[in-house]
Amino acid sequence: MYTCGLRTSEAVSLPVKKIDSKQMCLRIIGKDDKERIVPLPAALLDPMKELWFTHHHPTWLFPNQKGSNHIPASTLCQAFRLACEEIGLTNDIKPHQLRHSFATKLLESGENIRIVQILLGHSSLRSTQIYTHLTEPLRHEVQERVNAVFADLMLGGIMNCTSSNLELGDVVRRFGPAYIKKQGKRLLPSQRKALHDIMACHTAELGGHRYHCQDCGEDFWVYHGCGNRSCPSCHSQAMRKWIEKREDQMLGCRYFHVIVTVPQPIRAAFLAHQKILYGLLMTTVASCVMDLMRNPKVAGATPAILTVLHTWRGDLDLHPHVHLLVSAGGVSEDGHSWMELRHPKWLLDVGTLSLLVRRRLKERLEKAEPDIFREIDAKVWNTGWNSFCKPYGKGVKAILNYLGRYVYRIAISNHRLLAMDDTHVTFRYKTFKEKHWRTIRMRGEEFLRRFVMHVLPRGFHKVRYYGVRSKKSTEL
Repeated sequence: MYTCGLRTSEAVSLPVKKIDSKQMCLRIIGKDDKERIVPLPAALLDPMKELWFTHHHPTWLFPNQKGSNHIPASTLCQAFRLACEEIGLTNDIKPHQLRHSFATKLLESGENIRIVQILLGHSSLRSTQIYTHLTEPLRHEVQERVNAVFADLMLGGIMNCTSSNLELGDVVRRFGPAYIKKQGKRLLPSQRKALHDIMACHTAELGGHRYHCQDCGEDFWVYHGCGNRSCPSCHSQAMRKWIEKREDQMLGCRYFHVIVTVPQPIRAAFLAHQKILYGLLMTTVASCVMDLMRNPKVAGATPAILTVLHTWRGDLDLHPHVHLLVSAGGVSEDGHSWMELRHPKWLLDVGTLSLLVRRRLKERLEKAEPDIFREIDAKVWNTGWNSFCKPYGKGVKAILNYLGRYVYRIAISNHRLLAMDDTHVTFRYKTFKEKHWRTIRMRGEEFLRRFVMHVLPRGFHKVRYYGVRSKKSTEL
């Protein structure tokens, strides 16, 4: 009911044959025998299969004990009430409110109200014009969006019961006021604004819209999001628009994923001078990649480069690094032809890139910002810098979806938050080398200290284009 927006009667009477695992949808017969197609979140398919394997009933997903029919709605209501009591919910909550939550979740993520109306099977919603069905292309788009919205089910959400609906806004509202008061003027304006925005996100403070449920007659509110780029609850719509806008701009070629990381001894300087050093790092890394690509032994051409700055590790510690999406080829020096790589599966030597970035960043920093340069220990320029490069492949849509996650990824997402009490926050992160999930518990004040390290200064562009993708480049 929560992930598909079904009515209570529709949920208990769901026929097995109406579950389409190939098209990933449910074919629901609703009120007045009207059929509607509802996207089935990918995270829900396996649990539904496991449930069916326990009884193998030929007709119903939820058969009664005798197998003569589906379970009655009263059984669902009783099970829901017992589940609420077990987790300490004492309010009078009914299963139908999960349907309201489905609508709220989609509307908060920026989904069009008419799409939500279709998925709910309402004949009208706020007197808007309706469509009786989703076209095939639109259905696939909605399927992707529903998967994205409910992706946290198998990542610590309701399906494995390892997490509540805890969000970053809850944590900031609990610990933020005391942290802001204690830090005072030490907080940057962008950090202070991010905390205030996240505290107000999806609350009555920002206002909202009231919706009326035709089934139960109840009104419910969907509050506005804050839109802050550091808020994990406000990115799905922005990412979707970004992908749609860039789809026609992508070149039909293979791409490589390059990462350049700042070594530990210099990271404190980057945190103290974010706008200068982060910007210089992104420009320097891109120029080094372009110079290596212009070597006739590599491609002898200027590539298309998109760079994204990240500043964190999974445990929220400081870890500045730049992601680059680099085209496997580029435009010739005269600007009239496309040049492929000399070696299709090899872009550049990461050791050479690391040395070049280190040397060039030192030269540029010493020349442009001598005061900052003198703050940095000279030994830093003799330590190793790490770079990484791998081919990503071909396919505009796949590349954009992959890159969109990097462009709009922030230090922590809501599905990684596990628990919160009066003093501590518990969240999980994935280790870089082993790819194992680990759990960490820290004081709320320390959690916010780590989080605000990754709130970038106002006006700083963490996504930049170079080479063929830059504004200065000529069109082919």
